[in-house]
Formats: sequence, C-alpha cells, structure tokens
Amino acid sequence: MNFSTPVVCPLMPFRISHSDNCIFTGSCFAGNIGQKMKDMKIGTSVNPTGIHYNPLSLAETLNSALSKREIEESDLFFANGKWNHFNFHSEFSAKTKEDALKLMNDANKLLKNKLTNTDYLFVTFGTAIIYENSKTGNIVTNCHKLPASTFKQRFVMPEETISVWTILISNLKKVDPKIKVIFTVSPIRHLKNGATENQFSKSSLFLAIKSLISENSNAFYFPAYEIIMDELRDYRFYANDMLHPSELGINYIWEKFSEVFFNPTTIETNKRIEKIIKATQHKVFDKTNENYVKFFQNTLKEIEILENENLGLDFSSEKLFFGE
Repeated sequence: MNFSTPVVCPLMPFRISHSDNCIFTGSCFAGNIGQKMKDMKIGTSVNPTGIHYNPLSLAETLNSALSKREIEESDLFFANGKWNHFNFHSEFSAKTKEDALKLMNDANKLLKNKLTNTDYLFVTFGTAIIYENSKTGNIVTNCHKLPASTFKQRFVMPEETISVWTILISNLKKVDPKIKVIFTVSPIRHLKNGATENQFSKSSLFLAIKSLISENSNAFYFPAYEIIMDELRDYRFYANDMLHPSELGINYIWEKFSEVFFNPTTIETNKRIEKIIKATQHKVFDKTNENYVKFFQNTLKEIEILENENLGLDFSSEKLFFGE
C-alpha cells in the first residue's frame, strides 16, 4: 500500500557534475540543499550576502552585485550596538562602519564574481509579503529588530515579481550566457499573518515562477514545496517548530534533488564522498589501535582515488582528520 502522494519530478535537460559551479540564494531552505552540495564537494556558494525571503529584495541584491555598486556609509544605520544595512543579514553588521562596509562590499564582490562564472543559480522564494521602510519606501530584507512602526507591510502581486525578474534574468545572461536559473518555492510556512495569508503568498510566488519559466528558456523549476506538502504530509518530517523541515525531510528532498539533477555516476560519487564524511564523525579513542589504523589507511586510499577521478575535489579537512 502507498501511504503518500508521490510527486513526479521531471528530469532536467541537463546534469550537474562536480566540475560545475553553483549558487544557492533565497530563503534558509536554499541553505539546506546548498550545504548538501558543498558537503558533496560540488563548487557551491550559499547566500553570499545572507538570507533573502522575498523575491524583490533578492533581486535588488543580485542587481546590486551585477552593477558593482559600492555600499557607502550613507547606506548604513546604527542600531542595537552595530552598524547595519537593510538589505544585508545581521551577520554582516559590525561595531564600526569600516568593518561593516568591508564585510558587505566583500560579499558583493564575491557574489559578482560568482555570477559571472556560474553554471547554475538556484533561487528559493519564501514569501510574497514584504516590508518597506516607512521613510524611504525601500524594500528591506532584514528589519534588524527595529520597531514595527519603522516599516510598512505589503503584498507583492505576481506581475511585480515577473517584471523585476524578467529584467534580472536578462542581465544575468549578459554577464554569463551559460547560466541556468532554477526556481523553487520554500516549503517553510510564514504564519505570522496567518495560514490563509501564507497560502495567498505562496500562490503569488507560484504564478510568478510559472510565467518566468515559460518565457525564459534558461529558467526551470524544482518542486521542493510540493514534495514536503504532498509527499511528506506528516509532522514527523518537520522540526520542533512545526514549520521548518526536519533533517529527515531535508534528506528526502536531497534524494529527489539528486535524481533530477545528477547522473548515476555523480550520484555514486556522492555516496562515496558521504561515506568519507561519515567516517570523520567517528570518535577516535586510540589512533594507534590496529583496526583504526587500517580504517584510516583505507579511507585515505579512497580519498586518493576520488581526487584522481575528479580534479578539484578538496579533501584537505578530511585528510587532516585521518592524520595525513
């Protein structure tokens, strides 16, 4: 008997390999799968300028990187003991302007460099509910714990997202003609405004993506949202907050992701890499133990074989663990 509703994930007309470069941007769900890619030694950058939940602030960040616009002192504001920027995550805030500007401009340069030489840009939209600065009208990514009166909330209709991202995709192709953009909708529910508003929000994102992938030959879609909501319709696949996917749920989506984006050879290579990573999680009480020595030697041999098969794979931290 089948106790779930299988979600059919059409195969992509391309396959990602360990020699490719990828960027994962958007909500924290992008970070989950992006980290899996990094663990598998695939060249991946995850949210170089921090997490973005809505499509408009993410587009603003990507456009800013493409235009090489420098973040200036006038763009910053001081709050909670640090200098902040409304379009950067708090991890880029700092106690001095100089430090904050360096962190933010370095992140922008990194993102620009990645965008000019990436094969795949993964974009995860989280919500169509955005916040604007009440004084400037600018969309903000992070409210940095300022009073609610500082911002105005509004809903983004599909047409606005389509307009912004149509231009952005065109600009991306100009700097990197080979780039492919893969959209997803985050399965994480934003319930601050209630369940109904969350559904309206997700619907707006779906409609926008539908148009974007229809009108752009280099744009595609992966059904992460549907897998969680339909195929894994059970709270055991959620974390304790009952909103974010659990590790089990993320691993399941990773399996589906692998089937869609990797060929059998890459999947097998990933399994070998994962085995090595798990080996580093063993607690070693006596490195002179004969069984440990043999285990370490065999693992180092497997690392050497993988390095010879796939140029560019970095096992430096694993080799350090095994004493090489």
